Amino acid sequence: MEEAEYLPDFDTVLNEIEVKFFAFLPPDELRAPRIFNHIEWAHWYYSDFYVHYHPNVYNKYKLRPFVSLMMERPFLQQFFGSMNLSPDRLFADTYYDYMHSIRRFGCILVNKEESHVLMVTPWGGKNKGWSFPRGKVDQSESPLSCAIRETKEEVGFDVTPLLPPTPSLLPMVLGGFFVIGNVDDERVQFQTETRFEIGEIEWRAFTNLSKEEKKGVKRGLKRYHQLFHKSQHHHKNKHQGGGGGGQRNQNSSHLRRDGGDGKCEYEELPSFHYSSPLLSKIQKRKLKNDFEEVDELEDEEFEDDDEFVDLCRPS
Repeated sequence: MEEAEYLPDFDTVLNEIEVKFFAFLPPDELRAPRIFNHIEWAHWYYSDFYVHYHPNVYNKYKLRPFVSLMMERPFLQQFFGSMNLSPDRLFADTYYDYMHSIRRFGCILVNKEESHVLMVTPWGGKNKGWSFPRGKVDQSESPLSCAIRETKEEVGFDVTPLLPPTPSLLPMVLGGFFVIGNVDDERVQFQTETRFEIGEIEWRAFTNLSKEEKKGVKRGLKRYHQLFHKSQHHHKNKHQGGGGGGQRNQNSSHLRRDGGDGKCEYEELPSFHYSSPLLSKIQKRKLKNDFEEVDELEDEEFEDDDEFVDLCRPS
């Protein structure tokens, strides 16, 4: 007779989460709004490892009630107990604005024939729409490093060998994409490294993109090939004793330092109008208003916490 699997009670689970996600954080991370990042990660951990495997034992919580639950725990009470605002009010007043202010970067992978782009769906099916791999930039992380990391995590592909010396960013509201060409769509096998984040990974024809998206991707792809050609020409001149190889890009005003050490640069192309269904409501409002400042949003705009989790979930 098999022994029944031991399952800790709910209070024991929350104690484990307190220790795992909060007990060893530096003081700056235990203050709003940064604390909500860790509560959100704790929420995903609880959902992935407890609710998913034992739905009849552990209750499913949306993000907002889970925030209230965690902020009433003894360890977090010492940081929030003296506040006049309730956890729910503090969450509504600060967290959504903070999360929607974080920039997101990714890569647009184009096959060798330049007929298809690699796209993904969030966990839960195609009805949530196709998008390019991307994700939130970490603190002190550069845009290019973020794009490389997120692409590797979401589709299991390291774009580093295909990067030109000075990659080009297609900037958009709060982030952007680096276009990567020459991806072998016949030999490369894509597989996500995430849990319950990416649903499907598929090469999608250019015809599935909007007119503005096609224009942006083609612009990025053209520049991608120019940079590779320039790099090869410079390499050839260097070995043949030719001059001119050390000149800076004439469009240097658009060059950006990628990180504090200044070792790597990228350049910005004209803005990319991206109509992904995964754009947040605040970002869509900014696009509609030509990037003007957004007025206060009513709480009902964020009633579906699960949708917000899909938008912001890290790998």
